[in-house]
Amino acid sequence: MDHDLQAAIDVSLRAAVRSQTNLQRRKSSVVDLTGDSDGDASAARRDGKAAEKDEEEEEEEEEEEEEEEEEEEEEEEEEEAGDDDSDAELKRAIQLSLQSGRGPEHETIDVDALEAGKATDTPEPKKTASSWIAGFDRKKMEEERLARLAKKRRTGEDGSALALPAARPLKASRREPPSGSSSSFAKISIPSATATMAAKSAPGVPSTEPSIQFPAGAVKKTWAFRCERKDDIKLEEVLQPSDLELAVLSSFLWDMDWLLMKFTNPRTRFLFIMGAKGEERREQLLRETASMSRIRLCFPPMDGEVNCMHSKLMLLFHANHLRIVIPSANLDPYDWGEEGGVMENMLFLIDLPRKANETVDDTTPFRDELVYFLRASTLNEKIIDKMLQYDFSQTAKYAFVHSIGGSHIGSGSYERTGHCGLGTAVKSLGLATSRPLKLDYIASSVGSLTATFLQNLYWSAQ
Repeated sequence: MDHDLQAAIDVSLRAAVRSQTNLQRRKSSVVDLTGDSDGDASAARRDGKAAEKDEEEEEEEEEEEEEEEEEEEEEEEEEEAGDDDSDAELKRAIQLSLQSGRGPEHETIDVDALEAGKATDTPEPKKTASSWIAGFDRKKMEEERLARLAKKRRTGEDGSALALPAARPLKASRREPPSGSSSSFAKISIPSATATMAAKSAPGVPSTEPSIQFPAGAVKKTWAFRCERKDDIKLEEVLQPSDLELAVLSSFLWDMDWLLMKFTNPRTRFLFIMGAKGEERREQLLRETASMSRIRLCFPPMDGEVNCMHSKLMLLFHANHLRIVIPSANLDPYDWGEEGGVMENMLFLIDLPRKANETVDDTTPFRDELVYFLRASTLNEKIIDKMLQYDFSQTAKYAFVHSIGGSHIGSGSYERTGHCGLGTAVKSLGLATSRPLKLDYIASSVGSLTATFLQNLYWSAQ
């Protein structure tokens, strides 16, 4: 074979081998589209998609968990804010129930706990027993009242005055609870001018101007907060303070700061009939009033097991008449419809003119029992003599039923007081009957009533 031909054949063979090798290499790097490898490719794709789906689900779950955590945090913040708001509102409501016509600083004095100071639900320092005497500084009292009133109005404007009570006002140790009332009442601030305008526009409202308005006597209910004026009466209308010369007041509970602000005549003198157990307590109260020339105190006997004095009475000596008031209300704002007070108390009042001459015979059972009660309370005899200068003739159709603490045995004294005194009064007025009666009760301590006591009271009323 020709040498050149052999060389050409060898070169051609080597080129063919190289070409085949390169073709095989290229085929190994190309995806098989013939269908022989479809199963493997689909599985791979499914595995990839599943992995992607798992990652997406995990991301979504993480996002949901984060959102839930954020919502829980927001709810906790709202609950904390709500708790704070609720606590703040509750505090404000409690403070409003103890205001004395002046917002969250109201205090009611228990005369049996003056030694311990006034009761208050505010975080302010407690006042001492003598604070009510210092409160007789009218200028200072007026400044404090205006400040408290402004504070109360701000509270009402921001909507923070909520249900409390109360209700109802509390005292330092032992509060006489209102009849038929609960301890929680709605407190709603309204401008005092609105209430004043409503009072003036109501027909038949008693006047605060001194005059003989009830010469034959009348029974009235006390005004209640936000109630329509209808056959009721406010304390200012009872007192008629502008010409009041002497006020003899007896009560179980006292709010002196509030009470003394009701008297506008700087010449008015006061005698307070107060319960004080023990000589030490009496001496303390006398010392605290020694510098107050217009205030005198009277302490009914509280010996033995007598621990409280609940009698409520007013003798209001005006220039031309004497007004006698027998209320069921204590001398605190809530009992008289102020500070959100919604309880209705009752009272009897009668205006007596001065005697035309000393020869007038005005002796009545009402007058005799009133004198008997005042002497048992150790009231100054000069005040009793002054009272007898007024004509009691119009009291002939009434009876004065009183309750004097202590034991009453012998000399017929037991027939003159308590439910026995009620029986005597019913008999003397010719009202005794054997027919069944329907009685309405006003009681401060319903839980202390017994069937025996109610039965005795019922029999006495017959």
